[in-house]
Amino acid sequence: MKTRATVVLFGLTMVWVLCLTIGTRAQQQSPSPFQRMAIVSVMDVIQNCQKQAENIKQLTAEHGQYQKELQKEDTDLQTEKQMLNQLLPGTDDYMKQYKVVIDQQAKSQALEQYYNQVMAAKEMKLRSQLYKDILAAINQVAEAKGFDMVFERTEPEFPIPAERFAVTVSTHKLIYCKNCIDITDDVIAVVDKATGSQ
Repeated sequence: MKTRATVVLFGLTMVWVLCLTIGTRAQQQSPSPFQRMAIVSVMDVIQNCQKQAENIKQLTAEHGQYQKELQKEDTDLQTEKQMLNQLLPGTDDYMKQYKVVIDQQAKSQALEQYYNQVMAAKEMKLRSQLYKDILAAINQVAEAKGFDMVFERTEPEFPIPAERFAVTVSTHKLIYCKNCIDITDDVIAVVDKATGSQ
């Protein structure tokens, strides 16, 4: 009887140890939710990637070219005004030259407005493409590292201007994240690698 009870007790003990071992291994193998989340600062990626530096360089070069053309137009306008000042007001020659000045002035203003629109459109196009590239890089890094979620973690700059306070508070979503892995540098590396291969 004692032997039988001992065997049953031993068997129950072994089952309990086995269940405990399996439970412990299952806990070790299944990562906690915090191990499957990462954070990234999109603004840091934008400010530190090669693509942004190239975009700024391209926009600066184009802006410089447009400025040269506008300066030439302004020089032409000043020349026409000097010629107008040498004529007697009210004469036919004066009125013809006055029309030339007015036309040149309108042309200069229209050209400046046109170039401003062109530059704004190009800047927005480059920004949009860079943001698409960054999102693709975040997806690539998250997939490669096995993350289920990636949160944006850009910190607001203090002091916050009064007119931007409400927007900053409403858009600053990630307040605290313990044990989240920051993949910002990995994303920059992917964006830079794609930029270098183009």
